[in-house]
Amino acid sequence: MSRSPTAAGRSSLATWWWGTSAGAVPFLLAVTLLGRAAQNMGQTTYPLLARDRLHVANDTLGVLTALAGLAGVATSAFLTARIPSRRALWAITAGQAVTLVSFVLLALPTGLPGLWLAAAALGIGGGLVFPATMTAIGSGPQGQRARSLAVYALSLSAGLVVGPLAEAAVLHLLHERLRDAFAALLPLPLLATLLVASAARRHGGGLPGPAADGGSPRRPTPFHNDAHKLHNASEEALGPRSPSSFGSAESTEADTPLTTLPGGQPLPAPHDRSRRRPHPPLWRHPAFRLALLTLLTYQAPFAALVTFGGLLGRHVDGVSAAGVEVGFGAFFTVSFLIRALVAAHSPLRHPRLVLAGSLAATVLGLLLLAGGPGSLSFFAALAVLGAPHGVTFPLASATLAEGTDPGLLARANARMMATANLVTILVPLACGALASAFGYRVMFLTVEAPVLATALGLALERRPRPAAEPGPA
Repeated sequence: MSRSPTAAGRSSLATWWWGTSAGAVPFLLAVTLLGRAAQNMGQTTYPLLARDRLHVANDTLGVLTALAGLAGVATSAFLTARIPSRRALWAITAGQAVTLVSFVLLALPTGLPGLWLAAAALGIGGGLVFPATMTAIGSGPQGQRARSLAVYALSLSAGLVVGPLAEAAVLHLLHERLRDAFAALLPLPLLATLLVASAARRHGGGLPGPAADGGSPRRPTPFHNDAHKLHNASEEALGPRSPSSFGSAESTEADTPLTTLPGGQPLPAPHDRSRRRPHPPLWRHPAFRLALLTLLTYQAPFAALVTFGGLLGRHVDGVSAAGVEVGFGAFFTVSFLIRALVAAHSPLRHPRLVLAGSLAATVLGLLLLAGGPGSLSFFAALAVLGAPHGVTFPLASATLAEGTDPGLLARANARMMATANLVTILVPLACGALASAFGYRVMFLTVEAPVLATALGLALERRPRPAAEPGPA
């Protein structure tokens, strides 16, 4: 029986909303926009709340930010990396819910204990949400992963533009009352939590559409059994498939789909565990090293900027709290525009040239922060630093996705983010001590050192080859 045009239209709309052939899930992009806007507001504003309202010293603020970074690293490395793809939506739901709890703690007069708990909650939420979403969106067909992840990065940037500008308007209306601003913007993490929880309940926690990779083995059905009989019969007639056609050697049964059930659920194929060969450590993969170094080029400046950039503008350049958020809005607007260009031209033809320009903009922006007095220099520095922020994440994630075996992608994403986020533990500690001893400008000048060190590492790193794609179903 043919479907009515109305039903067909609803089916097409649902297909677009829940998944595309490129592996990017528009629904997850919408949740990412809301969630990233909320998390960025928390990260850039709780240092102002700590310094101006609770009178926390710079070195103590560095310890506080390091705690948040440690919470994110531990969550990403020891929890998110072990969550199967079939539970990815539940992982994102939990991360958004923890971010919501952080907002509640910052909106209420909970004092120093509430501030410490809120900072840790922000780190845990990010450690759950971002690696799980990267794996979900980056598990599409090879050759299309770069564009899918570039669109994901664009969605992150859209959230980063919306968050600071909305907060600047709210702070202006509320006469710079920071706790009231957190209360007013509670709908951002609340809506993100409700949306992804609804999707997780509807789809059993698994990824909808073609972005699903099967996760861990599911309970076999009669259809599974019939398919295995057909597969065994075909092997008797045609001979076994070559090992390369089953994906990477570390793939489990669920990572080796032969065909799909109606609705996109993959069928696990028989797998001889006696022929499994252990993969070398991730650091021996050129794609992993190159992606990690790319991400590290901007991790130290960004960690310093999020924690102490607003305080420099507030206490050195005389910018109001709302003005600080306008500056971050300019920063993330430039980042958004750059990521839009990257998404439109992905895969990039000359990624190393783009990365060299990103490094130059990072060095220039830090010099403007360190040596340019006045609010105009503060805003100019933030705008310049927005360009490398727009480049490094899509370049790193695309390099990893295109150069890594599909069976290793989830672990590689989680390990890359966890390793890069170690910087968010070390940099705030060092920057807090430097700011207390020498001031904010000297502190930002010293951040040039890790940028130059990672640039040297990139110059010595060889370019990886694309990973082998599993054979067709």
